[in-house]
Amino acid sequence: MASAAAPVPLRIVIVGDGGVGKSSLTMAILHRPFSDEYDPTVEDAYTTQVTVDGVEYLVELVDTAGQEEYRHALDLTAQTADGFILAYSIDSADSFELLPDFLHALRKAKSPHENPSPALTPENTPFPYLLVGNKCDKPPAERVITSQQGLIFARTGGGLFFETSAKSRVNVEPAFHALVRATARARSGHADHVSRLKGRPDDGMYNGNVGYLERVGTASGLRGALSPKSSFAGVRYGQDEKASSAGLPRAATRPRDPSLAMDRRRSLSVGGLGRDPSVLHDDHSKGCGCIIA
Repeated sequence: MASAAAPVPLRIVIVGDGGVGKSSLTMAILHRPFSDEYDPTVEDAYTTQVTVDGVEYLVELVDTAGQEEYRHALDLTAQTADGFILAYSIDSADSFELLPDFLHALRKAKSPHENPSPALTPENTPFPYLLVGNKCDKPPAERVITSQQGLIFARTGGGLFFETSAKSRVNVEPAFHALVRATARARSGHADHVSRLKGRPDDGMYNGNVGYLERVGTASGLRGALSPKSSFAGVRYGQDEKASSAGLPRAATRPRDPSLAMDRRRSLSVGGLGRDPSVLHDDHSKGCGCIIA
């Protein structure tokens, strides 16, 4: 009798400003109880096993400090990561404004160049990441960052995007599974890249960015070969197809918001909210993609 395949190892690091709910997101991913108490993290690492599309993954999840005095340690942590969760809180403008700084810190840790450009582009951000707008269970009056702002930031840098509530466990699992898919794809692509070097040292030139891989695949005629199970194309409206089939209501088809000026192919390539979330007309969550009971 053939033995079962060993789980695929992945290392995912969570970054973002202090107080945005990184530790709560980590606990939600691990299916542990939510706590309202804020206890600043220096760095905690957890291991969880997850099955995504029939494949077993052993994920090391690293919860990092958001406070400025601890950010110097992020460089070493990020260097060995396969993918990242970049978190902000929808009720905090400061946490959103710090996203470029955190993303550039990751870029400097992962780039083969000593002084990489801070430009927010898929080509300049060569790793898979998930942008998470947390606390979407907050009352509408407390929201200061719109879903569209988060979506545009994620699209510009080639990242996935979901809004979540760690407290209510909304969209946490679909978001995590989407990142696992993208990270596994990038890791596999990097292994292929290294094998083509035929024994030469890794040149650090592989780009595992979600948006970049989608664009390269489309340009080379590979788009049709990428099923939703092997890519991020199946992620829509903050839910993946499996989550929808598990009993969560699907979003109704609505007219596209022309202000986003992005075609269907690209909208599916870069995030959990493929269109302007405001068209979902969800009065409670203001279109955050959350399913509120």
